[in-house]
Amino acid sequence: MDAAHRPHQLMRRKIGSGAPDEMLLQENDDIFWMGISKSLDGRYLFVEASSKETTEVHYLDLHDSAGTLQCVAARRHNVLYDVEHRAGQWWIESNVGGLPNMALFTCPAIPNCADSWELLKEKGSGKVLFDGSYDPSLDGVVCFKGHVVASGRQGGIPRVWIIGLEDDDSSSTTAVTKFEMLAFPEEAYDVGLGSHHEFDADSVVVAYDSMVT
Repeated sequence: MDAAHRPHQLMRRKIGSGAPDEMLLQENDDIFWMGISKSLDGRYLFVEASSKETTEVHYLDLHDSAGTLQCVAARRHNVLYDVEHRAGQWWIESNVGGLPNMALFTCPAIPNCADSWELLKEKGSGKVLFDGSYDPSLDGVVCFKGHVVASGRQGGIPRVWIIGLEDDDSSSTTAVTKFEMLAFPEEAYDVGLGSHHEFDADSVVVAYDSMVT
């Protein structure tokens, strides 16, 4: 942290080597705070520098001890984005283009990929899952080995969607074979996902409550 207690440096320590820590990244703009996270599959460390209106994410391949930081997409004014990884693809939520909410994109997991983002569509129908409009709105996605779970709102009510996938190593695109919103008998309720830490889990924890349940 700097003098203003702003996280602004990323350091790498090679345990047991006795070598001095290596600084991988320093954020000099004092309106940006830095934070780290890890993809659920354990492959990448994500380093996010963000303000209230702009995001820039770097990543480090955790399978490469000598790996260097790469940028997913350089910061663009008033563009927010978040990144996950699954099966060689970035899953990106972003308001790029001045959208009122987050749209859901995928692209190959390569650096500087802003020009490759494609809206995620349902196979066959070509329906865009989340286009960044007011309804439905997207809050987040969790990428598991066999499926993806999305959360957000539709009709003013919190919702959870299951996204079924067809993995094809010969294709650079992600094929969505199922897009299903969880249904509940009550008209008004709150629903959301619990914490998940296992990439190959075949079930998820969903928390539900209403005024009577």
